[in-house]
Amino acid sequence: MKAPNTISPEKEADQVPREFGIDALRREQRGLNAPFRLRLSAPESGEVLNCTVVLRHLPGKRLVCMASRPNGETLVVKLFLAPRQAGRHHKRERNGISILEKAGIPTPTLLPPMTLADGRTPLVATAAIEGARSLAAWWPEWNTRQRQSHLLACVRLIARLHAAGCIQEDIHPGNFLISGADVFMLDGNAVRTLGNPSSKDERRYLVNLAAFLVQFDPATDHWTHAALRAYEHQRGWRAQTERFPTLKRLMRRCRHKRLRKRAAKVTRPCTDIMAQRSWYRYMACDRAWYTAAMQPLLEDPDRFIEKGHNLKDGNSATVARIRYRDQTLVIKRYNIKNLWHRLRRCLRPSRGRMAWRNAHMLGLVGIDTPAPRALIEERWGPFRARAFLICDHQPGMKLADYWQHDWHTDDTRMDALAPLTTLVMHLDAAQISHGDMKATNLIVDAGRIVLTDLDGLRIYRRTPGFRRHHRKDCERLLRNWPRHSNIARTLRRALGDIRMAE
Repeated sequence: MKAPNTISPEKEADQVPREFGIDALRREQRGLNAPFRLRLSAPESGEVLNCTVVLRHLPGKRLVCMASRPNGETLVVKLFLAPRQAGRHHKRERNGISILEKAGIPTPTLLPPMTLADGRTPLVATAAIEGARSLAAWWPEWNTRQRQSHLLACVRLIARLHAAGCIQEDIHPGNFLISGADVFMLDGNAVRTLGNPSSKDERRYLVNLAAFLVQFDPATDHWTHAALRAYEHQRGWRAQTERFPTLKRLMRRCRHKRLRKRAAKVTRPCTDIMAQRSWYRYMACDRAWYTAAMQPLLEDPDRFIEKGHNLKDGNSATVARIRYRDQTLVIKRYNIKNLWHRLRRCLRPSRGRMAWRNAHMLGLVGIDTPAPRALIEERWGPFRARAFLICDHQPGMKLADYWQHDWHTDDTRMDALAPLTTLVMHLDAAQISHGDMKATNLIVDAGRIVLTDLDGLRIYRRTPGFRRHHRKDCERLLRNWPRHSNIARTLRRALGDIRMAE
């Protein structure tokens, strides 16, 4: 008879989740994994919370996780880690949740105060809602009708908050929890009271609404009118025709601010970016992609360019496709042509840095581009030299080749028209000009258009300046085909319809 499997005492001890104190949590870097335990001194001394899922972890600042109590109750705990700010943020979080509850805004139930075993570190605990997920988590899984329905439900909830004289200053899809038809608002730390609502506060409330609406790609902009009507109805406001253009203008400003913020964020260490700087080198890299296996490529990209398949070998840039660790990648090296070119570029942001920032910005406005993986700059202190941009290889066919013949000979290739006009519409909504809208910079792949060559891309805050450059982009795109060809006529008509639809 076969002996049953047994677990040695040593292995059994290894399977017991680690117990963290506040000092150990403050030392934990990114990658903190559950399960682990937190011992409490209050409300019941010695009670242990079993943390099963890490929802968010900002090392040294904040930890949010799903946990269970010995009685089986599931809750969400938020722990502020910064020693000097922890008490202030904890108080602000509890006060914000209390404000939401008093205003009648659905939010997870606030549980009695809890303190870690040291007796000095408080944590905020709320009841977990079974099956609930954030709006951001649900969004990719919904169809168009579901997206619009839940977006308007969130807008009505925002209107209820504003009607109570309050505002959510960190308003984004991750702070709305969806459970069936119910919508809950999260993050009391960002809830503020403005006092009695008055007409002079209308603009501030509309700015807050605009900040929420621009969290989605411009394809949802055609719901703006319905969102405003839902907001006005919930507030009990009389509809005003001038309010809609005001909201659209505020959305453009909020979107510009959001894009700029993202561009600045991806050049320093953050949740998804790892950045290193020395006197001779700067590197920013996708944190999930940054592994020991990638070190040889990151340390010497020139060697891999020489061995790769050459796609372009010019004075200003060298581009090569490589195969590395079961990945197909493209490395673009921005060259220094001569001494004069070096002097002109050494104190300016490198073209590689501009392309890196722009690639991350485009993701916020629903524009496909090859996923950026790493940026490397050669430096001597503050002076920049060559730069390398590593990104995923984008399969597909260049639009110049896809539409090299007129549609009279191949009508099936008209399938690229819709995604191309959508791309131009998104650029228009975000007030972004590409700067070199050649058909060779557009790749057709599986029913979508992917935009490449991003170092000349710019975003504009002021509409008149953007209009001039956007018109040049459209003209440059049309010049890829003979003026009187069927392709050019159809594309010219489609681009005109975008302008008329504003």
